[in-house]
Amino acid sequence: MNKFFSLLRNNLATCWMLVFVVCFYSLLFFSNRETKQEGAAVEAKKTERITSEEFKKKEEVFRKTIQSRPRLMTVVSLAFLLVVFLGILVNIYLVARKTQGAPFFAGGIPQAAVPWGVKEIFQVFVFLFFVEAVVLFIEMSIGSFLDLKRIGKDFFIMLNSLLRDIGVAVFVVVLVAKRFKQPISEIGLTAKNFFKNIVTGFVGYLAIIPALLVLLFVLAAIARFFSYEPPPQPVVEMYLKESTEPYLVFFTFFVAIVGPAIEEIFFRGFTYKALRTRFGIKSAMLGSALIFAALHMNFIAFVPILFLGLFLAYLYEKTGSLVPSMTVHMLHNFIMVALTLGFKSLSAG
Repeated sequence: MNKFFSLLRNNLATCWMLVFVVCFYSLLFFSNRETKQEGAAVEAKKTERITSEEFKKKEEVFRKTIQSRPRLMTVVSLAFLLVVFLGILVNIYLVARKTQGAPFFAGGIPQAAVPWGVKEIFQVFVFLFFVEAVVLFIEMSIGSFLDLKRIGKDFFIMLNSLLRDIGVAVFVVVLVAKRFKQPISEIGLTAKNFFKNIVTGFVGYLAIIPALLVLLFVLAAIARFFSYEPPPQPVVEMYLKESTEPYLVFFTFFVAIVGPAIEEIFFRGFTYKALRTRFGIKSAMLGSALIFAALHMNFIAFVPILFLGLFLAYLYEKTGSLVPSMTVHMLHNFIMVALTLGFKSLSAG
């Protein structure tokens, strides 16, 4: 019991943030529950979300549009085959290096044990939800005086995520630099071998594309076998619904640049290093990748995201820099955004 009270005294700020988060989301849950009972929230949700029938119609229009443009279909197919071919060539090259005794990716900054651990990971998670709750509270307070509906719900979702992620990144850097007196290079934020690490990221992403495609095809086959139709991801819905260019630019800036950079700081630079010190390299790779995949909250994409998380941790372990993993993460998200916008353009009925 004395240890418990001592733990509370030493982590008062975290405890108060946790209390605020629990109270805020409990009140939000019960208020939304009452609204749903009245039926208003349900109807609003129906009008905001893209239904499976609407998405099927878009897929059908997309299919017909592609079929009616043979040249476009040829260009897309050739580009797809070229990327896969380059990926296979890169894998052959990397395997050849390995057989000659060289590592897949050249080593960089040596990895060392860090003074933070699982407790600090928990503190960062609490701070993440605390910042999100505070931002929501401020928006709700302002919304009670001003009409914010015309701005758009999706814009606020992205804005909230941006503010939350920036807050977490700042918190992690302050924690490492101020509390633990460590240089930020300990979480992979270093300019050493910068351009070389960017190239490593490009090469690494090409190398995993064939494996990612195989995983996606297998999961798609399993989904068809069980007649499961996964709903479009929330970010995909935002792109399909939104038509205002400034909003789309803002969404892309967050999804393809800011989000990946900050996620790498937290998942690889901070979380992976803490788990690595406590449990070892393999367990840390798996643990950080599992957390990374779980927080994306997408059932059908869990395995590909888990695979991506494992590879990102591997890159960080081998180079000691977040630049390669950030490069891969940004490339992946940017390609996903480009594919979504292409689908949107060709499925406009």
